[in-house]
Amino acid sequence: MSEVPNTDVPIRDAATVMAVRDGTNGVDVLMVRRTAAAVFAAGAFVFPGGRIDDDDAKAAERGLITGRSPETAASVVGCEKDGRRFWAAAARETFEESGILIAEGEQPYDQIRDVPAVRKAVASGDHSFADLLHELDASIDAAAIALVARWVTPQGEKRRFDTRFFVVKAPDGQVPVHDESETTEALWISPQEALERNIAGDLFLLPPTMANLQWLSAFSSADETVTEGLRCAVEPVRPKVVFGDDGSVSLDLGYDKLLIKPADS
Repeated sequence: MSEVPNTDVPIRDAATVMAVRDGTNGVDVLMVRRTAAAVFAAGAFVFPGGRIDDDDAKAAERGLITGRSPETAASVVGCEKDGRRFWAAAARETFEESGILIAEGEQPYDQIRDVPAVRKAVASGDHSFADLLHELDASIDAAAIALVARWVTPQGEKRRFDTRFFVVKAPDGQVPVHDESETTEALWISPQEALERNIAGDLFLLPPTMANLQWLSAFSSADETVTEGLRCAVEPVRPKVVFGDDGSVSLDLGYDKLLIKPADS
């Protein structure tokens, strides 16, 4: 057996967020369905997220990310530059893809008169997320958003990401709505139900999503989830594509905790 040969595809930093709330049996997590036209993970149910961009670094530089120093944040996420940009991206992507604003301040969400229009402007780059936070006199509390996992897209893929998975308690009183562009559905669901529906074949999940849903399923409340998440020591998971001598292709996850396998497609 041999691994897929090395490629020159750049690995981009990304952040994704598991927003959780108390459910009827443990926690519920917010998931969105990626459009069938997406170039990456088309049709999959995922947590809101995306790659880090320049606006995220600006939000950190402007003091809009609190709760962690640049050095501590960099150490937590495993990067050389100011790591606070990962928390900025996590909050920005959650707002863009679901309309949920994870921010501290004097009711910042209620100050936005037209959430769909504002989130569209942020997503298009017409209005920066950093400027929005400044206008709302709001900030992102990185101490309340826990890094719990890190997965690197395997070699051989056309797009590769080094994705940090965060967990946060969802703010009260906000209703998630998909953006009708990158996402076509938004729902609150228990981790176990999501995993069972994946096995049944009616909810497509990627391995990193399944692994994090399994982690979430162990907790009985949103507060407990975040508290335990803040204690996590995170090491990157690096799956590998492996070619068999018989011409078969398989994925070595390099992760032995994934108990529920993807449904056949």
